[in-house]
Amino acid sequence: MLLHEGFVRPNIYAFTTRKVVLSLSRQGDDLYLCRTQFYWEIGAEPARQLQVLAIVSVYLQRQHGHWSLRNYLTYSTQRWPTHQVGLLTYRVPPGYRFQRRKARQAASFLAGIFRDFGFAPVPVTYYVAPDCDAIQHLRGFEYVLGSGLGGNPVCGFYDEVNHLVYAGGQGEAYLHELAHVINPYFPQAHPLLLTGFAGLKGGHYGHNLRYHKVRVQAYLASHSVDLTDPLNFTLLDAETNPQYVIGGIFCELALQQGGLPKLKALLGYGTSDADFYRALEHELHLRRSDLPAVIKQQLLAP
Repeated sequence: MLLHEGFVRPNIYAFTTRKVVLSLSRQGDDLYLCRTQFYWEIGAEPARQLQVLAIVSVYLQRQHGHWSLRNYLTYSTQRWPTHQVGLLTYRVPPGYRFQRRKARQAASFLAGIFRDFGFAPVPVTYYVAPDCDAIQHLRGFEYVLGSGLGGNPVCGFYDEVNHLVYAGGQGEAYLHELAHVINPYFPQAHPLLLTGFAGLKGGHYGHNLRYHKVRVQAYLASHSVDLTDPLNFTLLDAETNPQYVIGGIFCELALQQGGLPKLKALLGYGTSDADFYRALEHELHLRRSDLPAVIKQQLLAP
């Protein structure tokens, strides 16, 4: 899990930053808590400045004479109650009132995705937290660049390697993150399409895709955006990410034209931007010049 996805992608250890150990504190026999700052040095002396990417805590444990890294999550949630519902193992903070009805909804949703795609069911561990900061802290992120700047308190992440869901502000039924269980099965899918499928199937920031279509449509009515290159349409506001909507539209079109076989084909062209446009042309018969009209038309669709 030290290489999990989440606040820093692909992961904190893949960035070419400088690192400094801020503290090393003993927690027990052969167990230490290590706080590390990941940073860049910007500019030259005498005006050189530090740009901090993150401050992260991990545990160091000695076993059989060797030291190894241990996930902060393991220790921060070791006293959290567990609830099993279908394929989902929920971990919730002490004192939290578990909403079993919502959990059953999520378990049914997850089982349905595995059934529809024909994938063998995989158990998923689901961490419930009240907001984004709480998720950061339980995973050992004391600080991340850009945190504390406000915006939507709802956020979540799916660790596709370890099959973990982190749900902030959405309780037991963060369906968007559960939809990402398909990600490992489509390693050649463009990220926008995987994001779009999750938005189409599980909503985005607590609202369904239709809600965000309306907001994107209103934005385009008063802003000039080059929709021949929708991969660059990345900004709207803290409530709606247009990338989720654009990706959802193309996944929706694939399902309308050929069901799951067509969607699976769309998700197999590669991860580069050139692959993305090739997938649209080959599977949906859409050229770049077609995209503005098609996107605007689909934004009006129910």
